[in-house]
Amino acid sequence: MRERIIYIIIALSSVIFYIFANNQSALLLMLIVVLMGPIAILINYLSVRGLRIDVNIYKQEETGYFTVDLNIKNKSFLPIFRIRTAISVRNMLTLSGFNMPLELAIAPGKELKKSIVFESKYCGRIEVDTDKAYSYDFLGLTKREIKVKSSKGLYAYPNLTGEHMDLLDNVSKDELNIQNRYTHVRGNDITQILDIRDYEKGDNIKTIHWKLSGKLGRKLVKELDTPASQDTIIMIALSDNAAAKPDMIDRLAGTVLQLSKELLKEQVFFDAVLMRESSGHSSLYTVQEKNAADWYEKRLLDGDLEFKKDRLEEYISYNRVFSRYSSVILVTDSELEGIFDDVRQVYQICL
Repeated sequence: MRERIIYIIIALSSVIFYIFANNQSALLLMLIVVLMGPIAILINYLSVRGLRIDVNIYKQEETGYFTVDLNIKNKSFLPIFRIRTAISVRNMLTLSGFNMPLELAIAPGKELKKSIVFESKYCGRIEVDTDKAYSYDFLGLTKREIKVKSSKGLYAYPNLTGEHMDLLDNVSKDELNIQNRYTHVRGNDITQILDIRDYEKGDNIKTIHWKLSGKLGRKLVKELDTPASQDTIIMIALSDNAAAKPDMIDRLAGTVLQLSKELLKEQVFFDAVLMRESSGHSSLYTVQEKNAADWYEKRLLDGDLEFKKDRLEEYISYNRVFSRYSSVILVTDSELEGIFDDVRQVYQICL
């Protein structure tokens, strides 16, 4: 806006100068100043049509650093005097990151590359995006938006050393039922009656408890549960204070990933629950081999997780977790230590 005001003032001044001077030099000056604006706008309009911007991210395996490349190619025969944009790097798990504003110019028919190298402090999915890129004419009177093609994100995995090692040392392997399936837990037998309730439209007629219905004078149905796909389940929760700290979320993810690897190493198959903050839904993952573990780990690193204890307790109650699983491994921070001390099959790992 400031550039436009300055240009208008200069153009008006040149017109006034010509009126009072009334000579060829003043006329020439006025024409140059007045026509410079439309020419600048036209050049900017035409040059943007031949401009392409790509943003790519890749990981240097030898160093573990990430590199973001901003590639600009001007296919036009006209120069672009000023390009403004900003590269945004964001960790989707910890919601940490940074922005880097950029201002560039590029000659006609040339390519330009700008690289940013950084190290991710925390594990998670690293997403790279750009704010809207704009091309400005050489007077700064107008701007045109430039389409930017961005690549998908990459994963930063935790360094599984130190505090993450040997998490199962304090848990008996027999208690995790490595060799034998746990079949006598309530709910793991599909014929087990877990509850009796009033008949509702749509209930299977085979579930009606005819004997009890006859005694009470109303239709009652047997509520049967389906067996858990595994005997062990991993669940996570953080206190409000811990959930607000990126380093605690990073430690939680590292602990869960190491735990997953140790369980598979011991041939303990397991279920794992992730609760999503945006949708309010929960997802159950069954892990029996490495591909399934990799998929679960990536969904964990994708972020958008709900860590609240209330959501955890709601899921446990609604899905009868303590009835369906022989081992519940709970990973929390120390502030939530002992929340299920009265439940025999809960093994809590505190950060």
